Amino acid sequence: MMEDLGFAVVLLLVALWISSWAILAAIVAGVRRVSASTGTLLGIALGPLGVMAVFALTRDGDSLTDRPPTPTERRAAAKDMEPIASRRSDDVDPFA
Repeated sequence: MMEDLGFAVVLLLVALWISSWAILAAIVAGVRRVSASTGTLLGIALGPLGVMAVFALTRDGDSLTDRPPTPTERRAAAKDMEPIASRRSDDVDPFA
């Protein structure tokens, strides 16, 4: 009887261990914009190492065309959009 109770306690602890790492890895995956199912599977399979592995994954949609432009890129794009005539006045003689 005590053997069965001890086995049940150990089984419960293992199930809690696995599920807690799976949930934690899914939360970290959501914050990092990685697939939650991938994070969950890594948490189940690797435990604490799975949570660290989620940090090594590339983010979903993380390419140069999908990311928002940086402030420097925005300024350069705005400068390129200015008409050429407004950059230099034709009335001023550059040799005067």
